[in-house]
Amino acid sequence: SSVYDQATVCAAAALDNAVWLHPVDQWPVWQGQLREALSHPAVHPDIRQLYATYLMATEALAAFRASDLETGRTLFRQVEDLLPSQNPLDPENSYSTDIRRELAIAQRDDTELRTFVDSRSGPSVQSPHSGTCTNQLNQVRVHLALDDRNRAHEIADHALREGCRWDPHQAQATLFLRMNRATAHLERGNTPEASLLIESARAQWAAADESLLSTQQLMQLALEVEDSR
Repeated sequence: SSVYDQATVCAAAALDNAVWLHPVDQWPVWQGQLREALSHPAVHPDIRQLYATYLMATEALAAFRASDLETGRTLFRQVEDLLPSQNPLDPENSYSTDIRRELAIAQRDDTELRTFVDSRSGPSVQSPHSGTCTNQLNQVRVHLALDDRNRAHEIADHALREGCRWDPHQAQATLFLRMNRATAHLERGNTPEASLLIESARAQWAAADESLLSTQQLMQLALEVEDSR
């Protein structure tokens, strides 16, 4: 691959990390860097299409988090309409599936949400990604959107107790699972369990930059646990 392809991949990876670690109002910095990398004519067309689609997916997610569902739906339709031949590096159109899940969560659409229970793409299709940490976190989020807190807690507890399959966002996903469970225990007055989870999360995240949103959320949660003792 060319240096321009590599620059595009690096810009996409930086944006991917930003989506996980930074507030949505900071994403435009990394979205702009990816957009600039994609604009170079020497980028391979297949790589350009893949990451242009990813860029649209992050724009849709940003719209959902800003409660701009109409913009998000418009971007979703554009991604959903891509044919496998138009995006050969992602023939299953995984970004479309991700956007559809996020739209269902944003709208709390029970019918649509249930298509994501125990699968990335539907109740009858078991994905090879179903055991990954990121998928387990998304399963928790889907069940919380369905107001099925008990099942959400079961999935999170199982993932933390038994472990989940590695994926590039294992550290972030596991951190969010721990914070989710700590918050639930705190709400029920179970401070000792919440404290154990926070201690594990802080040990895992000890070297993280204090300016990161997730680090600040963890620090705030730790203070709430201390105050409840």
